Amino acid sequence: MATTTIGFIGLGAMGKGMATSILKKQCKNSAMFQAMYIYDMNVNSINHFLENDSMIKAEKSFIRPASSLQDISNHCNIILLSLPEDAVVQTVNKIMENKNKQCNLTIIDTSTTSIEISKDCSKTANENDANFIDAPVSGLPERAVEGALVSMVGGPSCILHDEIGVKEVIQSYSKEDGGVVHVGNEIGSGQICKSLNNVIYNISIAAMAESLPLAMKLGLDPEKVIQVVSNSSGSSFGFNKWSIECINRNFRDGYAMGEAVKDWHLLEKISKEKINTISSSETSSALGPVAAAAQNVYFDTLNEIDDAKDSHKGIMIKLHEKRLGVKVIKQK
Repeated sequence: MATTTIGFIGLGAMGKGMATSILKKQCKNSAMFQAMYIYDMNVNSINHFLENDSMIKAEKSFIRPASSLQDISNHCNIILLSLPEDAVVQTVNKIMENKNKQCNLTIIDTSTTSIEISKDCSKTANENDANFIDAPVSGLPERAVEGALVSMVGGPSCILHDEIGVKEVIQSYSKEDGGVVHVGNEIGSGQICKSLNNVIYNISIAAMAESLPLAMKLGLDPEKVIQVVSNSSGSSFGFNKWSIECINRNFRDGYAMGEAVKDWHLLEKISKEKINTISSSETSSALGPVAAAAQNVYFDTLNEIDDAKDSHKGIMIKLHEKRLGVKVIKQK
């Protein structure tokens, strides 16, 4: 692995955190990898990364800002992508156009995309004697910086355990215990698992958004309800995280609902393709009744609540506040 050179493309909120975690691991073990090239179309993102605290402790020669995708293609044998869905295919194509023919290359796509995109990228990579795996992640940007994400890996297990250190790279930004999970040998398996996880998460937030206004309508102190539920059987990450934000009336910090809509579309599309028994004549949705109900609340919120598309999912609480005539706030 000491001869492995990493390329990291996409230094947004999640990408920057993951690249930082790789850098931290390298600081602890300088023999882990040879170098890491970083690239983002936004030059400011590269400069901002170079100014982070971990860079101060790192060997300056380890991080190498790339001038182009070609620069990364020429030097790296493991390339990670953390990109918007519509940029993934174009990026993989450009990497293949400039691939070092002597290099044993594996592309790790950490982005959240459709299963079709994963399969298309894998086909393109294989046609150019390279490997591709989809390995989307779950966790917030702060967990990326802490190296505490969960990575869902789809693709042949032999790629994950390749001698160039694919698993070790993924482990660099994932939880130590159970943070790297190989969920299936078929390309796209990681994306399916990510979609399922996200919908479960959405359901838990929808349940929080419904229960707190009801608790208040029934005469309970919502802050006390949060305290009980967060420490009892009703606890979930979605409830615990966003109930606090909602009671503080902070609806801006977090992944915007308008962008997160793809979670529902991805799972429904995948389900309809995979489950042959479900046809459009039998049901309009491949989702079960619980997920479908939460989806209805999600889209009703987008349609009825101002600024919902630019707010985090906790803003679903406003739909139920409107219905019940209450406002969930801290009691004096």
